[in-house]
Amino acid sequence: MHFEKHDLDMVHYNWSVAARIYEGPPSRRSFDKSNGAQVLFLINHYASFDERLNQQKLHLLEQLLRCKLPLEARSEISVFKWMTEQLLYSDKTAPE
Repeated sequence: MHFEKHDLDMVHYNWSVAARIYEGPPSRRSFDKSNGAQVLFLINHYASFDERLNQQKLHLLEQLLRCKLPLEARSEISVFKWMTEQLLYSDKTAPE
């Protein structure tokens, strides 16, 4: 599933940076959780590997990025790794 700006639940994002710079895999580029284009880039990169990422998990991920992202997760690579761990953990604790 590919997510767009209108799929996001939160409204705090800054959209001033051109989205086209966010292509390819996550890099060591500094991550800004207020940059909507960068958030979408990482979410869509994750979605390309996990087809189970749906709207509900997207909104959970937004909340986690906004409220729980550790300070030491500064690069896209480290944020992507953290996101993956959070979503895997949420799958294990979700009721069946």
